[in-house]
Amino acid sequence: MTKFSGGFILFLLFAATVLAQVAGPALKGEMRAQKVLFVEEIVDGEKVVKEKFAPAEKAFPEDVIEYTLVYWNEGETAANDVSIVGPIPDQTVYIDSTATEMANVELKYSIDKGKTYQVPPIAYTVMEEDENGNLVEKKKIATPDMYTHIQWTLFEPLEPAAEIVFKYRVKVK
Repeated sequence: MTKFSGGFILFLLFAATVLAQVAGPALKGEMRAQKVLFVEEIVDGEKVVKEKFAPAEKAFPEDVIEYTLVYWNEGETAANDVSIVGPIPDQTVYIDSTATEMANVELKYSIDKGKTYQVPPIAYTVMEEDENGNLVEKKKIATPDMYTHIQWTLFEPLEPAAEIVFKYRVKVK
């Protein structure tokens, strides 16, 4: 059984903060992790599942963790070329379609630990044996469980005192 300690989660929070890239020094940010709890309740005689949140101090297989990245511009001028990166920790998989999407922001994913980012579908090449035993290149399409990082790039400057929030979810393996 895989278990994450508080120290591991704090490392992720630090790593995400360091990965913010901007042309000036005015951008500040933080990353928060919360465990998503799915709780059944009776509402008007109907059983409904509601989401509740708890501190992500420890995580176990099948737990869902929601990361919230909050960045703001403390400077007196607009921050240009803002790119925010959220890591997908080892021993977790990205839950498809949970990353925040918004106008004027490009959403890309990495399958190579943040070296490159692409808009899905993400193609990659592998070497496989053909029916004759020869190695041949095969193109494949990455699935969301292969993503290692998420990147949001703002098409417009982040103005002074402005804040932007991105979220995404992962499931512990």
